[in-house]
Amino acid sequence: MILFFDRSIGNGIPRALNNVRPPEGIRRWNTTLPNEDDLWIPEVSRDGWVIITKDYALHTGNQAQAEAFTSSNAAVFYLWSGDGRGTNATKWEMFKVFMSSYERVIHATNGTPRPFVYRIRRNGRLTLEFPLP
Repeated sequence: MILFFDRSIGNGIPRALNNVRPPEGIRRWNTTLPNEDDLWIPEVSRDGWVIITKDYALHTGNQAQAEAFTSSNAAVFYLWSGDGRGTNATKWEMFKVFMSSYERVIHATNGTPRPFVYRIRRNGRLTLEFPLP
C-alpha cells in the first residue's frame, strides 16, 4: 500500500514518515504530476495509491473533479487541518493527528470498497464521507 500526500499537505509530514520507514510506502507530491485535480487523481489512483489531502472539496468540487474521483476508484482521506473558522493547524498538530489515525487509515483502506472518502478528525477518528453510510 502506498500513501500519497498531495500538495496541500506539503513535504514535512511525508518526509518525517519516510525517515521512520513505515511498512506502507510513502509518496509525496512532485512536479511531474499535473496540477489539475481531474488529471492527477486518476494517475495516482491507477496504481492503487491512497490519497491524503487537506482539500476537503476534492470529491465534490467541479464536475471534472467529481468524475475523476469516482471513475478512478480513488481512496481519499481528508486530514484535519484546523477548526474551519480560520485557525489553521500547525504541521506538528497535523502530524500528531495523522499518527493517531494511522492504524484506522490502514484498516479502513483495506476494508472499504473504492471509491471512498474518509475525514480524519482532530481526535484521530475517521468519519465516512463518501459513499454515505
